[in-house]
Amino acid sequence: MYGYCGTEAKFAAWLQSALRAVWTKHPSKLSLVQSRRVALKVGPKAKPIFHIQCFHCKKMYKLREIEVNHKTQVGGLLKLEDRYRFLDNLLLVQPEDLELLCHECHGIVTYMERYGVSRREAIIEKKCIAFSKLTDAQQIAKCKEAKFAEIPKTKIGRKNMVREYLRKVLPQ
Repeated sequence: MYGYCGTEAKFAAWLQSALRAVWTKHPSKLSLVQSRRVALKVGPKAKPIFHIQCFHCKKMYKLREIEVNHKTQVGGLLKLEDRYRFLDNLLLVQPEDLELLCHECHGIVTYMERYGVSRREAIIEKKCIAFSKLTDAQQIAKCKEAKFAEIPKTKIGRKNMVREYLRKVLPQ
């Protein structure tokens, strides 16, 4: 029934991948990007480079540093019965249903949607995840730089300490 995929889950994953490939050339996505891009001359090169302003942080980014976010969460396609919802949310959109975000802001929005947390909590967790990917030496150096009195010996201890620190210093 599911051809070479074998199972419903594998077929759903294949279908999700194929539909996301269609999304890369979606007319609403392309028209939004084209309408928001601005040619800026950066550095000594005379040739202008297209930039787009992130809808959230308002900074300008090169086109390759921008991601198109659906304002309504698309979600995943885990079961075939979800295919119509997934298809509608992914492809039946207009430019006003989308927003252009930098990688960092898109990661924060995705984290908020996936885990049901506030923007502030998502920022804290994303920073903690990035911190946890550093080597022990890099983590310890960052802790010393932040002038922590005592630095835990374990990675999880340092990550938890950074989380508590960020909760104190980031604005509500």
